[in-house]
Amino acid sequence: MPSALDNLKAAHASVCAKIADVLADPKPNYTLPGGVSVDRDRYYAGLLAREKELRAVPGVAPETNPVFTLTSVAR
Repeated sequence: MPSALDNLKAAHASVCAKIADVLADPKPNYTLPGGVSVDRDRYYAGLLAREKELRAVPGVAPETNPVFTLTSVAR
């Protein structure tokens, strides 16, 4: 059974993968679970906030964690 830290590490990896997807292929809108549609800026800002929360927990994120900014999604 995975530990709480393992679960947080997996959540962090998932959020980072979603951020990378947004940067690689930005779409005007994203659909969240439950069918809620949000614009790209709000979706990206939410992902960044979640990544920041997870990174604040000691041992969750690697020391060489990539930095994502709100301006990096603008193309």
